[in-house]
Amino acid sequence: METGVGLYLDTFPMWGSAAVDSQGQPISPDTEENIIAGYNEAQRETLAHYGVNLFVDLFPAPEDLGVSRHGAAWALPVPSDTDLALIQTRANDFVQQAVTQAILAAPDAFDETWDHVIKGLEDLNIEQANAEMTQIVQNTIKLWELNN
Repeated sequence: METGVGLYLDTFPMWGSAAVDSQGQPISPDTEENIIAGYNEAQRETLAHYGVNLFVDLFPAPEDLGVSRHGAAWALPVPSDTDLALIQTRANDFVQQAVTQAILAAPDAFDETWDHVIKGLEDLNIEQANAEMTQIVQNTIKLWELNN
């Protein structure tokens, strides 16, 4: 919205994106037709290649995924005074820059730039971070199993 009023919409009650009116018309602008209309040509070509209409059609159905016993790993708190927090911050900064460079590189340089990403993460000790995050997830699963 050009007026900026959209910044304040979160504080007001709203219909869900799947809501329809009494005549079956969608209330939300998030209809399949509107979403498709917002795609650029490359996105439409990609989806057509996969034989689907929306990117969400490429994801597993919620009922196929089941219910997580530990929540989303990205939402688990990482203690700020740990090596994991430091590695994670450095890795996030590195990946943002390195992946941007990989995307902007010539197609024939992709393997070289990707190798740079992997080497950079290894140099930041990403395996230690992976091990520590795995331990946090395992501890969370154990805790939640005790409470269920």
